[in-house]
Amino acid sequence: MGKTGASNNRWQSKQDVETPDDFLKVVQARFGKIEFDLAATIDNSVARACYTPEEDSLSRDWPNMLCWLNPPFSNIAPWARKCAESSANGTKVMFLVPASVDSRWYLEHVHDRALVIPLVGRMKFKGHTNSFPKPLMLCLYGFGITGFHRPWEWKLELRDS
Repeated sequence: MGKTGASNNRWQSKQDVETPDDFLKVVQARFGKIEFDLAATIDNSVARACYTPEEDSLSRDWPNMLCWLNPPFSNIAPWARKCAESSANGTKVMFLVPASVDSRWYLEHVHDRALVIPLVGRMKFKGHTNSFPKPLMLCLYGFGITGFHRPWEWKLELRDS
């Protein structure tokens, strides 16, 4: 019998998924207006300015602005490393990734370098019929605080807005 599941199909899954508008709405209400998207296309950027795949965000300096990053989940380590490096130079990054607190990239580049906010409730990315099968977290770099925040029931804030 063949193997199935996200971890076994990691390199075959769609990597250009868009963050849902309802989540972005509550994120910006809570943390501020996103000024720069670090991994987007012109068509799906959540900010007026962005780095596209052709511009290779990982090889560029990141601006000292409030930045958004929903990276390809197939290889998170270089993105987490760049978040940690860039925040040391004044960039604020909101980094949406799977809640993989047992991974090497988390231990080396997120733990004690960002404020980690576990997200309660599964997220359905744009263009998908099913929710993402794993829990997600929002990691805030450059906000002046690190550690583990209480879980955020972000969908409850949609009702209040």
